[in-house]
Amino acid sequence: NVQMISAIGCSMAFVFFAFRAMRTKGVVPRCVLLVFAALALGLTVMSRPSVALMCLAVVPLFIEFLVKSKKAEWKKTLATVGSFVVPLAICAGFVMWYNAARFSSPFDFGEKYQLTVNDISQNTFEINFIFSSIYSYFFHPFWVSKEAPYFIRISPSP
Repeated sequence: NVQMISAIGCSMAFVFFAFRAMRTKGVVPRCVLLVFAALALGLTVMSRPSVALMCLAVVPLFIEFLVKSKKAEWKKTLATVGSFVVPLAICAGFVMWYNAARFSSPFDFGEKYQLTVNDISQNTFEINFIFSSIYSYFFHPFWVSKEAPYFIRISPSP
């Protein structure tokens, strides 16, 4: 679906801009790239919030940057951090305003209005199913079809 493709594309743009920014030596180009990274992350959240969780893999890169920055260059570090945090905070505020206006809660992303077979409000998390779900998601065999969805899971035998 379009939302998932958009979320994956924006999350990949975020990863690209974040890694590129951390490799850039100049402060101004790094700040510009981090603004683009923040906007891409905001668009990822607007498309599919669950996809944004994958973007947490970049956090160690940001922590390493903060640890390695020298105390003498605190203005450059502050500008770098601000160029990411400020646009991300603006995006977060916009997303929460939009959700409150459309769904009556800033943290509701439309779960109540699902038009699919699965009513996600009834979903629960049970820790005893974690290993079987990891197996099912990553290691369970599948076969290739000539028609969409192309990759089909083989049902486990009872």
